Amino acid sequence: MKSIWKVLIIISLTVNLFAILFISSEASKNEPANSDIEALRQEKSGKSIDNFAKNLGLTEMQKKEAAKIMEEGWGKVSEEKQKMRDRVYQIVLEMHKKIAKLLTPEQLEKFKTTSKKFEQIVKEKEKK
Repeated sequence: MKSIWKVLIIISLTVNLFAILFISSEASKNEPANSDIEALRQEKSGKSIDNFAKNLGLTEMQKKEAAKIMEEGWGKVSEEKQKMRDRVYQIVLEMHKKIAKLLTPEQLEKFKTTSKKFEQIVKEKEKK
């Protein structure tokens, strides 16, 4: 009886995870394409550095150096965010493998269907 509850809890947690990922992927559909994002980032970056320089009273040379540092830093942040998404995806896949071992054949079929939906959502997000 306890193992049934454990399985139900695991399935419930997995379904919740899928729901969260699905909602976040649906929300991202309204985001601009990567080229648009890059253009917006550059525009914001320009305004940000202008405000930053104005507030601190930077010289032109300081402003140029600060902009260079900020651009490099935000590039690293973007790389780390992608690495994190990749690691999270691998953790979820490993979790699915472990859960699959607990399930009955009928439960496993349902779980596979849900997992396929999850994988499709992730692949769609990666295309953007």
